[in-house]
Amino acid sequence: MMMVVVVVVVVVMVVVVVMVMVVVEGTLEKMNNQYFRYEVLACETGELKIFWEKTIEKQTQHLKAEKDRLQKSALTKLRDEWKAMLEKRLKMIQEHEEKKEVPQ
Repeated sequence: MMMVVVVVVVVVMVVVVVMVMVVVEGTLEKMNNQYFRYEVLACETGELKIFWEKTIEKQTQHLKAEKDRLQKSALTKLRDEWKAMLEKRLKMIQEHEEKKEVPQ
């Protein structure tokens, strides 16, 4: 009887561990990889320096690419065009209201 209880407890523990591993693995897949910690085991500081230089270079290239993408974007041009168009319309409305007020 005691042996059966021990086996059942062990099986339940294994099932729980497997379920926890599946849940953790699922959440890790959904996480942004930017937040993962990379373990770097280096015997020399040179290897560590090279690792961080590469990491910084990748980030710099990513930021430069994003900046270039935003500069090439037509969004700023569209915003400026809409702003100019709305300013002209507002000016035209104000002039029209001023003309109405003058004859009185």
